[in-house]
Amino acid sequence: MIAVTDESDKLAAPLIGAFRQTLHDAGYSEGRNIQIDIQYLAGRLERYPEVLTDTIQRGVDVIVVWAPTGAFAAKRATTAIPIVFLAVPNPVENGLVPSFTHPGGNITGISWTASPEDLAKCLQLLRETAPKTTKVAAISSRADPIAFDTARRLEAAAGVMKTQIDTHWVENREDLDRELAVIRRNRPDGLLVAASTVTYIHRKLIADFAQDMRLPSVHQFREAVMDGALLSFGPSLKDVAERGAAYAIKILKGTKPGDLPVEQPRRYEILINLKTAKALGLTIPPSLLARADQVIE
Repeated sequence: MIAVTDESDKLAAPLIGAFRQTLHDAGYSEGRNIQIDIQYLAGRLERYPEVLTDTIQRGVDVIVVWAPTGAFAAKRATTAIPIVFLAVPNPVENGLVPSFTHPGGNITGISWTASPEDLAKCLQLLRETAPKTTKVAAISSRADPIAFDTARRLEAAAGVMKTQIDTHWVENREDLDRELAVIRRNRPDGLLVAASTVTYIHRKLIADFAQDMRLPSVHQFREAVMDGALLSFGPSLKDVAERGAAYAIKILKGTKPGDLPVEQPRRYEILINLKTAKALGLTIPPSLLARADQVIE
């Protein structure tokens, strides 16, 4: 049996679908030779210890968890059951594993970013799309243990680009509502949204807010652009889910998780929402359009 913990049944469905399909393609069929126990947290990350304790008591062969909060909760919960983490930024710098090549112990997985500088690349794309943007509100989460260090690197990069960054920290919907109200009062001219559980779950809310405020926005996942954000730059979560399932399969076949190197993103993708750009009165540079992996019209 494989236990997968995720945040929201509706929003996570495509990712769970990709995970299941990879297992099916490898010959694993639910009800015949495998059981997948999906535990939805609906954004309530404080439930991780409770859910993991219950999962371990019922007996599983592999635990698959999303994002830093889930990964660290699973690591604290068991040193015996194999763990595959998905979409965790900077797992070595975070202290989750000692190295990418030799994670050791009972844990391995698929990281989210190749480096903490990825947010600076998002800012660069935002400035390229909206050159007049000089005051940017950034939404980030403390769930990433090195989030403050990443924020400092972003601020340093912003200084080179002559851009002011004001970071807003969120951990849940209440935090997000409060910080969006602050952003509304401060009236920046751009919005940068770092990948986290809360920003993924509430991406439509953030995209609608940005459109209402007429703010060009950049996110780290494509789903936000599908929901109306201006652009995104980051790995594909669907690809992360598929690769995580492939690791679960290897573990089911006998490979020790500590012998599986932590995989990093294979490629990044750029998505642009031209409908949103038009609503904001922006003309996307042809050079950026040519680099985009998908353009929504």
